[in-house]
Amino acid sequence: MTLIEMEEKRLLECAEGLTRRGFKVLMLPTLSEANRSLTARIGRNKNIYYSGSTLEELGILETLKALGNLVKNSSTLTGSWGVKVRRPRKLTSADVFLSSASAITLDGIIINPSCDGVPLFSKGLIPGEIIIVVGYNKIVDDLSEGLRRARDVSFPATAKNLGLDIPCVKKGRCVECDNPHPICSVSTVITRKPLKPDILVALIAEKLGH
Repeated sequence: MTLIEMEEKRLLECAEGLTRRGFKVLMLPTLSEANRSLTARIGRNKNIYYSGSTLEELGILETLKALGNLVKNSSTLTGSWGVKVRRPRKLTSADVFLSSASAITLDGIIINPSCDGVPLFSKGLIPGEIIIVVGYNKIVDDLSEGLRRARDVSFPATAKNLGLDIPCVKKGRCVECDNPHPICSVSTVITRKPLKPDILVALIAEKLGH
């Protein structure tokens, strides 16, 4: 089996696992096709929130703005960890919420960091749809590997992007530090689609994000 065939097999297995767990799945061959397909799906004049630098890397945000969508980062700048960093704020309304994930297991479990453990959406208010955009590099074999990836890859990268001077940034991996407010305190594990809202996972056969 060639490398490409092995990658395709993993993508298909992950897509099947997500489908069994009730998630919608969109498989995309390239980043440019992901940008085009997701932009067409979302359309125009929507209220869109997003989280994470992965969406900025994909380049979809400027395209959505050009189509007349109201695009907002789901974070505000506040003091935390001794510097000004992005901190989740509660959202009041959104047609679409765009995010990424730290990892997705082959059998369809989604692992995502939640740096402050703060619920994102105000009580009783949820987006019409959540779209999780994930590159091939974030597919892992199982939950244990996914949690390790969140701890040793995603959290240090997030901390570095925020400009934090904490041990995991210097080491490039988790060192189980005793920081008063460690960024890795909470990870969200989604084992099955919730009652609401619908969740679409866009699996891209290219590397995207950390």
